[in-house]
Amino acid sequence: MRFIPSIWDALRLLGWGTSWIRADGEGAGGNNDSAGGEGKRPSLFEEKEYSRYLPLYKAALRGDWATAERFFDQDPGALTAPINEFSETALYIAAVEGTKSNDFVKKVVDKMPPGSVDEAYGIVLTLTAFVGNTEAVKAILSKNPSLVYYRDASNNNNKWTAFTRAAANGQRDTLLYLLELVKNDEDSSKLFPDEDSAAALVAEIIRSGYYDIALYLVKKYPLLAVSKQDNGASGLRILARMDHAFKSSTHYRWWQRIIYA
Repeated sequence: MRFIPSIWDALRLLGWGTSWIRADGEGAGGNNDSAGGEGKRPSLFEEKEYSRYLPLYKAALRGDWATAERFFDQDPGALTAPINEFSETALYIAAVEGTKSNDFVKKVVDKMPPGSVDEAYGIVLTLTAFVGNTEAVKAILSKNPSLVYYRDASNNNNKWTAFTRAAANGQRDTLLYLLELVKNDEDSSKLFPDEDSAAALVAEIIRSGYYDIALYLVKKYPLLAVSKQDNGASGLRILARMDHAFKSSTHYRWWQRIIYA
């Protein structure tokens, strides 16, 4: 029986790519991305071309740097080339799929030419944040710090950032790391270019139960308290619907009431 090292490979066997992932759990269309994303189904010629990258693909899944380094030494272009029919790079596969070997990720990033980790790798960053691979997030941002504000073009309305994806998937440590990076940035328009994206981030943070983080952001950016998404949703409205967030609507045992108090 064939071993499937990750859910992503299972999806491939079913004919899916991985750029369909959205923080709200729904499929997403949108633009293809050279650094990771779903392209059209390849031709026989393309499949033959990708087959030469199979050893590198397997090495990236396993975190086998020795094999990958030999491949890169023979073919430096493979560092940034799409290595499978879904236009995924070795960095994407190592950071998001497989064993998520952070040592492998760091070595790939270190080996990449200056300027090569451009906006095309923004999707890699956001999905790395989505799976909570904080060390890989650090490695990618060390090469290009400006990607921290990247907006995921695979989402139709362009409001998902690494912050939003981390919050939506309950990746608290990753979210806190990202917020630490921008805590001294006074230009809030980078993080919240519009009201919809601002409200989306607060909403996902509240849905994940991170009320302390939501409160921190509202204190830092007071307008977040009343910001609304295009569909009318707001952090306050979502919070009001979450009965378990309020003591008055929660049934505690006697010892829980003592702890709560």
